[in-house]
Amino acid sequence: MLNDIDFLIQGIQSHATIDTYARKLYLTGNEKGFETLKDVLCTFFIWEQIVNNPDNRYDTFLANILDMPYLNIPRDISILSWNYDSQIEMAFRSYRERPGLIVYEKNRESKWPELSDTGRIIKLNGSATFVDSPIVTSILADKRLPVELQLIIIYSHIKSSLSGLGIHFKTHLSFAWEDSPNQENMLNTIKATTEDTEYVVVVGYSFPFFNRQTDRLIFGGMQRLRKIYVQDMNADAVIQSMKAVLPADLHVDIEPITKCDQFYLPGEL
Repeated sequence: MLNDIDFLIQGIQSHATIDTYARKLYLTGNEKGFETLKDVLCTFFIWEQIVNNPDNRYDTFLANILDMPYLNIPRDISILSWNYDSQIEMAFRSYRERPGLIVYEKNRESKWPELSDTGRIIKLNGSATFVDSPIVTSILADKRLPVELQLIIIYSHIKSSLSGLGIHFKTHLSFAWEDSPNQENMLNTIKATTEDTEYVVVVGYSFPFFNRQTDRLIFGGMQRLRKIYVQDMNADAVIQSMKAVLPADLHVDIEPITKCDQFYLPGEL
């Protein structure tokens, strides 16, 4: 484990972001390094989300939008997330445990879900969680174990025990630029979800260059788009990056929102 951590630290230190380092490993065919980075990244997110409660903004957001009586996300609100975390899923559990949210993420192994009649959550990078691991489930349920020990056991189990049984352990994490068997399903779901979009709120996303193809596809399908709100403390810089992926013939109003204590809800809702 320490060798893997050293590998990760050295790589990140020589690159601007984890995303940049991950893309370099992928492009150069360093499969072992790429999978190691994803394993460590997923383990870190599991640890962080055991230690810390979800950001309060998610709870406030859900309290404002969930529909009675079934506590669904209303059909006129959908979420496309570039985040790796499971914050919104965790926050939702305090409202409704089962059945939970339907989440469309490209690295899922089970059957691709049908399009729901409610608002949809689409995770363009998947989630930094592990697929159906009994050891992860049992550890997370055991509050007697110190968090540090949970982290070590999870990572050790993934790298040693399962591989020794010949099982190739997978994570839910799958970058938008990474090949996936569910690529077509993901693109069709995005298109069906966004084609009638009129208003977009961009929250904390910087539009990195290596995501430009996916970003252009998303905005290119929004033929009815009228206005974009950009919520960021440095909104002007985000707007400049965003304009590079907007279709040339798309003329929309863009409004910066620099107050970031809660997720912005447009007045048009």
